[in-house]
Amino acid sequence: MVEIRRIVRQVVVAASCRIHILLNVAVMIFVAFGQAFAEELQIQMSVDRTQVSVGGHLNLTVAVSSNVGGISFGKTPEVALPEGFDVAGSSSSTSNSMNIVNGAVTTSVTTRLKYTLRTTKAGSFVLGPLRMDHKGKRYESNKIRVQVSKGQRPRSSGSSGRGANIPDVGSIEEDLFVVAVPDRNNVYVGEQVTLSYKLYTRQNITNVSYAHIPTYTGFWAEPVFDTQRLNFNREIVDGREFHVAPLKVTALFPTTGGKHQLEQLELMCDVPDASGQQRRFDAFGFEDLFRFGAGGRTRKVRLRSADVEMNVLSLPATAPPGFEGAVGQYRISALVSPTTTVEGEPVSMKLIVSGTGNLNAVLQPLYDPSPIFKFYDPKETVEVQKQGTRIGGRKTFEYVVIPQEAGRREIPAFSLTYFNPAERKYHTARTDPIALNVTPGDTRAGLAESTPLSRNEIEVLGQDIRYLKPDIDFLEDHGAHLHESWKFWSINFIPILGFVSALLFKRRQSRLSGDVAYARRRRSSSNARNRLARAKQFFGEGSSGAFYSELNNSLSQFLADRLDVSAAAITPDSAGELLLGQGSDARIVDEVRSLLEQCDYARFSSDSTAGDDRKAHYQQAEELISTLETLI
Repeated sequence: MVEIRRIVRQVVVAASCRIHILLNVAVMIFVAFGQAFAEELQIQMSVDRTQVSVGGHLNLTVAVSSNVGGISFGKTPEVALPEGFDVAGSSSSTSNSMNIVNGAVTTSVTTRLKYTLRTTKAGSFVLGPLRMDHKGKRYESNKIRVQVSKGQRPRSSGSSGRGANIPDVGSIEEDLFVVAVPDRNNVYVGEQVTLSYKLYTRQNITNVSYAHIPTYTGFWAEPVFDTQRLNFNREIVDGREFHVAPLKVTALFPTTGGKHQLEQLELMCDVPDASGQQRRFDAFGFEDLFRFGAGGRTRKVRLRSADVEMNVLSLPATAPPGFEGAVGQYRISALVSPTTTVEGEPVSMKLIVSGTGNLNAVLQPLYDPSPIFKFYDPKETVEVQKQGTRIGGRKTFEYVVIPQEAGRREIPAFSLTYFNPAERKYHTARTDPIALNVTPGDTRAGLAESTPLSRNEIEVLGQDIRYLKPDIDFLEDHGAHLHESWKFWSINFIPILGFVSALLFKRRQSRLSGDVAYARRRRSSSNARNRLARAKQFFGEGSSGAFYSELNNSLSQFLADRLDVSAAAITPDSAGELLLGQGSDARIVDEVRSLLEQCDYARFSSDSTAGDDRKAHYQQAEELISTLETLI
């Protein structure tokens, strides 16, 4: 009985445990399904920045998540945008995720809608909420407040390029642009405005080059800085980190008043081309992998700075007399050397204008004309100096001054009237008069101008000066005119003869270099005589073999040159045939053949030929060459 009770108790306990487990599983399944159907849809909005400038862009992402399956949009949801925002572009992507927690498996499908928004108005705005209906229910996203400031950030025009493959709006423009920043937008005519260009990038760019450099029409331009290589620094713009490199700094001086729009600076560069891959991986958070890609294809883009408008004010109409357009801040000084001189002798005077401003526009300072001094036009030199980004330096006017009267005199003061834009006033800078001690000069020159001189007085003043002869009877009659003289015509014909001679010489040289047969024929006689001269030298030395070798060469080479054949082809028999072909006399042919045979025999024979024979052979060769010159 006890055993039965124990077994029953065990059965009841086991059954209760199983029932408890089944109840727990049922509860978990119910809760899971309850949560799944309760949290069917979630909508979350986010932006990549909450502060942006007018004209800038921001990226708005709407993530719609569902844990019961994919979401089908019959119509793309629209974000409630306040006035001041425009949609510049949009895209979408879908991702799936699976989570296993304590054996429970949950899936989620997220669709991301991405919008590129362009700001057009300053102020504080609220984006959202985004509303959408799904399976009979209305869902709503969160709201985001965005602050749009008035400071416009100029940037490149990434959506339109001349002949370049430009990326889509929002894909590159937000991460790569050129900024043109003037230090002021309202200036006076002639006042300096400093224009700085910077390159902002979050891309891995290469092959950066200028595509167009502005000409600054209506401005005098002075370069202040021009980069030779890109030196990047880090800078935070609207909460985002950029690599920034200065490109150019230019000092501009407007020459006319009114509204001026500066030309755009254009750059060309290569950026990674991740168009296909990036869209597949953006949904998984790998945007930076392709933004700073590690190689592969690139595409060329053109960057242009935004238009810069300058308001150039005309100078006040209350300009004092003597103002000639100088704008800036200037000083003026003068230096004369020497300070003691002789009447009529020149002295050197340097007038130096220094300060900040466009010294190229500064004209000669003014002075009161004086009959005591004669001023010649000055030599002007400009030395441009840079103080940071401000342009200045010094301009020197070098005068030659001649005092006309003796005594203690003063070179008059010089004045320069200029407009100071910082004070908005006209100022006049002056030099002090400079004392000059002028001693009397030689008075004989003055007497010569005022008193008639006799012939004797002229002779005394200078023996090297010949006075004009007053008596025409003693003047020499030169006879015929110059053009009637044969010498005149002979001299004039010399250049013509020289030209004709040069022309003939040039023609002869051209024929010698172009016609080989003609050149050999022209040089054959002189070459033959040179060889005969060497043979005569060997004859005097008693060298029989060398003598006959040179004698043979003189005759055979002469025949080869005259007949335009190779010297190696000249043998006693071939020489006879060639001469007969030229119509030569049989006697001359026999003599040539005989002499060549005797030369060959004497060259290779061990017997020494008598001196009389060598002399006779030499004379025979001379006669044959002279005779053949007229025959062939």
